[in-house]
Amino acid sequence: MNKKIHSIASLLATLTIATFFLSTITVELFGPHEAIAKVKQLIVIPGLFILVPAIAAAGGTGQLLSKSRRGKLVDAKKKRMPFIAANGLLILIPCAIVLNYWASDGRFDGMFYLVQGVELLAGAVNLTLMSLNIRDGLKLGDDKLRHHELVVNDVSLDHVGDASIDHHAGVQQVGLDAFDFLRELDVGDDEAKVVLGLQQHADAGVAQHGPEHDVEVRD
Repeated sequence: MNKKIHSIASLLATLTIATFFLSTITVELFGPHEAIAKVKQLIVIPGLFILVPAIAAAGGTGQLLSKSRRGKLVDAKKKRMPFIAANGLLILIPCAIVLNYWASDGRFDGMFYLVQGVELLAGAVNLTLMSLNIRDGLKLGDDKLRHHELVVNDVSLDHVGDASIDHHAGVQQVGLDAFDFLRELDVGDDEAKVVLGLQQHADAGVAQHGPEHDVEVRD
């Protein structure tokens, strides 16, 4: 459950910051002041009410998941999260609120664009760090999948090794079947000898009675 929440929250936070970043650049380059003021208002409401819970959920679930995992990728993600949180709380949120206030008053002076530049820089940093965390999370998922595949393969090889015992049993069975067949042949030879002896005995009997029969016929 924590893994699903972490994945959804991380993706939502990243997409939200990307939306803030791209919409700000687009409206600053091509939009009038009224459009800029509208974008600044949307960034604060509902934008911040989406971004802040998403970052909090991603960071909290990330800490819970990291307790049961070790490795370079996990350590790298843990090091990035404090910078992401601090950047969002100390720079992005205050800048968004101040720029919204100034834009609603029509104050588009040098200070406005200075703060705007700081907000864009902080947004780019957070977007990069969160994208790296997503990349490393996907790698961790692939490593876990490969580990499960190796376990399954090891179990399969163990079963194949045990099957050799069955092959030896099969060889023994074949040997017994061959022995039974030879024994049947021996019995068959004895039966043939008995039949041949009976036939010879019958022929001898006919030979003995044959002359008497011939004499009776001549009489």
